[in-house]
Amino acid sequence: MIPLEALGAAGLCAGGIAYAVRAVRLAEAGRPLPTWRLLCFAAGIAVLAGALLGPVGELSEELVVGHMLQHLMILDIAALLIVLGLTG
Repeated sequence: MIPLEALGAAGLCAGGIAYAVRAVRLAEAGRPLPTWRLLCFAAGIAVLAGALLGPVGELSEELVVGHMLQHLMILDIAALLIVLGLTG
């Protein structure tokens, strides 16, 4: 059986790779993404990884405070950064 952490990491990698492919194709078409969008998306993925795979993920299984911190990181910070990094 595959651990949930591995599935989460695979999902984050797949999202990052898909975004990178899209960014490269837009740059090849003469419409490169602004650097701030790339950084926002990368930061959003990093916050998600920290919330799901880092010490906050372990803490969330033991304490309600850790679980609520995980909610804030995922729903408030990471979601905002990922949306800012998306393009039309």
